[in-house]
This record gives sequence, C-alpha cells and structure tokens, in this order.
Amino acid sequence: MRKIIALLMVIIMMCVSLVACVEKENNAQNMSDTGSSDSTEGLGDSEDSESDSVSSEVPATKEGAKLVGFRTAASLYSGPFNSTVGWKAAGMGYIIKTKSGNLIVIDGGNSEDAQSFYNLLREYSDTEHITIDYWILTHPHGDHVNCLIEMSEYKNMVSNITIKNMVYYFPEGFKDRSGNTCIAYKEMIGNVAKIFNADTIEPNNGSTLLVNGARIKFLYVPTDYEKLNNTNQLSLIFTVTTEKKIMFTGDAFNHSLTLLANTKGEDLKCDILQMPHHFLCDTGYKPFYEYADAHTVLLPTCISGYDAMKNSDEYKNNTANKANQFAESNAEKVYKAFDGTFEIDV
Repeated sequence: MRKIIALLMVIIMMCVSLVACVEKENNAQNMSDTGSSDSTEGLGDSEDSESDSVSSEVPATKEGAKLVGFRTAASLYSGPFNSTVGWKAAGMGYIIKTKSGNLIVIDGGNSEDAQSFYNLLREYSDTEHITIDYWILTHPHGDHVNCLIEMSEYKNMVSNITIKNMVYYFPEGFKDRSGNTCIAYKEMIGNVAKIFNADTIEPNNGSTLLVNGARIKFLYVPTDYEKLNNTNQLSLIFTVTTEKKIMFTGDAFNHSLTLLANTKGEDLKCDILQMPHHFLCDTGYKPFYEYADAHTVLLPTCISGYDAMKNSDEYKNNTANKANQFAESNAEKVYKAFDGTFEIDV
C-alpha cells in the first residue's frame, strides 16, 4: 500500500513539473510576441520617436524662434567721439533662428568680428555644419559686410558653412557726393558668393522671401539711387516676421524713412525696430518711429556714440537726435550692442 502511495506521489510531482514547464514556455512566447509589438510601436508610432524623426529632417528649437544681437568689437569703443575726431563705426550683426532651426543673418560686423561671429553661428546652429538660408547685407559699408568677406578667407569656415542665398542691392551706377561708387564692394561680395557657392538675390521694393517659420519683406530698396549721394542711403529696409515683426533699417537716412512714413504709414507697425545708423543724429524721423511704435528697439551703437548722443551739447538738441531719443523712450525694452550679445524670443 505504501509503495502504491509513493508511486502516486511521484506521478503527481511529474505532472506538476510538466505543467509548469509548459506555462513557462507559453509565457516566454507571449513575452516575445509582446516585445516585438512594443518594439514596432516604439519605432514608428510613439510620441518620442515621432519627434525624433521630425527633428532629424527639420531641426526644431525647443524654445521657439530667437533674435540674436551680436556685440561687435567696435561697439566697445569709448574714446573721443565728435565732429573733430570723427565718429567711430560701430558695426552690426544679427541672427534670426526660426522655430524650425532655419538661420537668417543680417550683416555681421567688421573684419575683426569674423571669428566671434562664426562662433555665434556655431552656437545657434542645430547641426555641426552651419546652414544659412539667407544672409542679408544691408548696404556696402565695411563695418557691415567685412565680417563675411573675412570669413570667406578661412578654409575651415568656408567648409563648415553653407549659405544658400546672399541678398543685397549694391547699384553699380551709384556715386556719392565725392564720386565714390560701390562697384568694388559689389565685386568682392560677388566673389564671396562664389566661394560659398551661394545664390545671389537682388530684391525689389515689395519683394518677399519665405523660409520655414519666417517671412522677409523688403519695404525699401534703393532703386532710386540716382537721387542719393551717401552710401548709407543705400540701406535696405525690411521686416522679418516670425511670431513677432522685426524691422531692420541698416544705416538708413531720412530719405527712405520719410518716404516710407509717407507711403506705408500704419503698415510700418512692428514689435522690434533696429534703430538706423547706429542711433546717431545724422538720421532720425519722428513720424516713422511713431508709425513703427516698437516696444523693443535695438541700438547697434558704441559706448562713446551713445554717450555723445545723450549728453554732448554738440548733438543733444539736434532734431534727428530728438526723434531717436523719442523712439528709445517710447520703447519698453532697449538693447544696446555694447552691453553684450543678447537673445530675444520672437
């Protein structure tokens, strides 16, 4: 009897063990099947993977579009600044980065700014190789275009930058009051375009350029250059619209500011305004600033230039200077180049 009971116990133990093995194998198969399903969903359908897939094709900034103002080397000048010794050129450079990571560049500065501006481009590029959709040159003056010319002379910079389009308008028929032309600069910039294998664009009044996340519209192009006698008067005036509207004026003089105030009026309204000609008193038109009504103004000026416009008896009562002071006081935020490179959400 005991032998029979013992035999039954052995049989029961063997059955339990067999059932456990079968369940373990089934569970393993189920886990394998479930794992394959999860893996497929993770690659194609999960929210994180979809985001990664998009960013690999169109880089996106987490914070949104940015306007970056560059502190040029010349903006730190603090020496004499008056009609006797002259006005120190302050330079100018801006970068706009759209939500999609596209880059738009305005000017850049002088030759001495090339390395620093290149470093800034690297910082704001989503990829190791820098791609610029539009590099816009406001007018043919060295403190605005020499940075790009200098960069074109460094193989490491050229090899790491793609400029899709260079946008400028340097009319060959223009002559200033001394008989100087901008032909030399036009030839130099043409050579730079060849070095970077960039297309060149000469905008017209009302021209519009589109890039993912931004719209560029040209309000003033100096097609009337025969009436002009100062190279600053060749400055393009244009807007870049992301979620905010930014207006760039280069070194524009009252000729174009008055023309736009009289013809565009309330259409000049913008969120951010770059003050013309480094906030100096040889230009400035109050009706233009009233129509723009910008809550943020950008001052690409130097320490001494800003101080002279504010405090010098030679300039502070100048009509154009008063107009510029109005625009500054009317704004909620003021960004001066010599205070350092800055970033604005746009």
